[in-house]
Amino acid sequence: MVFTEHYLDWAVSQGIGKLRKAYKKLVSSRPLPPAFYHKYIKIELSEENPKVGRIRAAYEAAVKEAGSTNPGLWLEYIRLEMDPAMGKPEMVSKLHWRAMKGLDGNYTEEFVTKYTLLQAGHL
Repeated sequence: MVFTEHYLDWAVSQGIGKLRKAYKKLVSSRPLPPAFYHKYIKIELSEENPKVGRIRAAYEAAVKEAGSTNPGLWLEYIRLEMDPAMGKPEMVSKLHWRAMKGLDGNYTEEFVTKYTLLQAGHL
């Protein structure tokens, strides 16, 4: 775990407001590892009433930074939009298109395979 993730752990112990301020500050000092975004998103999702807009914004920042080499990140974002309680199913095809365009060639095949499994309910 790198410093930024430890900082998120500390910030969340101070309250969700402190966490969000820390996130905003750290995001402005990119680059950040995908694990940082994963951790922040996981914390936001664990809130009693998750703020989907904040979660989407974090995914957008993450795919902007690491989306060309991280098919798993795209799949997590798609999974959020597939969730009937929080997501917007109409966004799934748009995210799929963006992932296909944004992923480097070596990662496209992995994405297609895992996306197919996700659609079939096996992932």
